[in-house]
Amino acid sequence: MAIKDWALLSQADEDALHNVSRLLAVEARPYTNTAHRLLKPDFFEAARPEQLPSPPPDAAAADEEAAAVRIEREQQAHRIELWRKDIMNELSLLDFAILRAEFTTKSNHTERERYAIEKTAIEAKQGHVRETIEDLRVRLVEAKETLAVRKTYDELTEKITSSKMLKPRDEQAHAHVKLDQEIRELEYEVQSAKDTWSERRTQFGRIEEEARGMLRMIKDEKEEAERKEGMMKDGDEDGEAEGSTTRGDVSHAGTPRPDGGMTPMHASQGGEASLRAPPRDRLKPLSREGSAVPSPARSGAAEDAEMGDSGVNSGDPRGDDSSGLEEGEDLEEGEDDGDEKPAVKMDES
Repeated sequence: MAIKDWALLSQADEDALHNVSRLLAVEARPYTNTAHRLLKPDFFEAARPEQLPSPPPDAAAADEEAAAVRIEREQQAHRIELWRKDIMNELSLLDFAILRAEFTTKSNHTERERYAIEKTAIEAKQGHVRETIEDLRVRLVEAKETLAVRKTYDELTEKITSSKMLKPRDEQAHAHVKLDQEIRELEYEVQSAKDTWSERRTQFGRIEEEARGMLRMIKDEKEEAERKEGMMKDGDEDGEAEGSTTRGDVSHAGTPRPDGGMTPMHASQGGEASLRAPPRDRLKPLSREGSAVPSPARSGAAEDAEMGDSGVNSGDPRGDDSSGLEEGEDLEEGEDDGDEKPAVKMDES
């Protein structure tokens, strides 16, 4: 029957394992033989020599008795020698048994020490194994959690990679490059639009300044024309006595014609028509030549230049004066509107 209880024995039980009473018969024989021989009652009788007999009465009998005694002594000496050898053998066996017991005891103590050292090492190893098992158990739990997460990721990856709407990485990278290029182009267009709007704002400011300057110039010319008309009227009143022809010509100078033509002017004002035409350097385009967007000021300036050239080359001083006066009157009436409209446009911008 197998032993199921492997618990450690107590110190008394371990000492009882090495007790002499548990020796085998072969091991206990030297002790028993020696004790049996030494404790016998007639132990020393065999070793004690016998006493000599009384002397014989005659010589012949004495010789025979002496021979018998000699033979008896030799036999007794032989028995004593055998007894001594037996005793020495028994003592030698006892000595060997005692020496063997001492060696066995020393070996047992050595083995006990070795067992104690091994026991300590085994206990340390057992503790290390127990800690390792606990650590491995914790790592096993973490590994199971990681495995579950990875399985979830694998499922998601399988769903993503199995989708037919996805494209290869090369195509995605090419599409990203195109998108980046479009973004840069749009940013460049936005910056160009900002620059163009800034240029147009500057151009509108210049156009507004030029328009105000033209209004001031037209107003000054109108005041000059009114002053000259007043002087001409004074001169006509002074020259009424000179003749009807001159009077008639002068009277028709400021009267509108019935056919819808322009109002004739005095001949003295014909030479000043070229002064009323705006100089061409003011009609130069205000926008920059490098701008990709055509400037609205350029077309307006070109039209003004064409109108100015047509007015100068027509050779009709009265037509120039009348158009200048009419334009001056219109601009004077709409001066406030002209000043307000650019400001409103600039505010809207």
